[in-house]
Amino acid sequence: MSSIPVIPSITTHNRHGSTWREKIEELEPLGIRQVGLFVTGLQKAERKECYRALLELRTRHFFSIPFVHAVSDMDDAEYAFLRHEFGTRWFNLHPLREFPLIQPLSEETRSFITIENSCFVDLIQQQDLHGFAGLCIDISHLEDARLVNPDGYEQILKLCEAFPVRANHISASIIPSSEMYRGFRKHSSHHLAAENELSYLSQMPREVVGEVAALELENPLAEQLKVVEVVQRRLSALAPRVSKLAA
Repeated sequence: MSSIPVIPSITTHNRHGSTWREKIEELEPLGIRQVGLFVTGLQKAERKECYRALLELRTRHFFSIPFVHAVSDMDDAEYAFLRHEFGTRWFNLHPLREFPLIQPLSEETRSFITIENSCFVDLIQQQDLHGFAGLCIDISHLEDARLVNPDGYEQILKLCEAFPVRANHISASIIPSSEMYRGFRKHSSHHLAAENELSYLSQMPREVVGEVAALELENPLAEQLKVVEVVQRRLSALAPRVSKLAA
């Protein structure tokens, strides 16, 4: 499998690591030319502030944003702005059952939006993908399903065979884990403490990998860069799935 772009990301929840403002300040000194953007922790006014900071930085340091985790109150104009100004190729949203659209979106805009397997308990369904461009597979969420919901894991793999996987989120997976989610043990984490928290990637089938993989980590960009090659190597080495139906 040829290598796919693995990019560090500006994340915005700021529960661990650095803030989005600090991450933007890292782009130029680190020489980063491609970065993902997760606007999930920002309200509309804050998103505008973030975009202004990115545009100002672009006047002296060129970079693109191939992937954006969007939110349900974004309108066509905001999607078009990101595509035209920063070259965004793919966006993702959670299933609309989880976060219904606040703004109606055109068919053109929807052709750039993928839907994420955002929950390993309430699984993504085929109907969640109708009208959109395909799947964004969060591989750490998929690993949660593999560990605690094997039938659900197989269900998502079948979706990956039936619909195009356009992009990925890459986070840490922590074992052992004491965190619980809706009665199930949760291993995925947006903070990476050790490289071995990425070892789960090697257990995945090739079919879950898309065209671009964005690190969904709150670690500073300097720390994210240290694992980009590790992630790329693991993803590039994946083997195709052996279907249980064919076994």
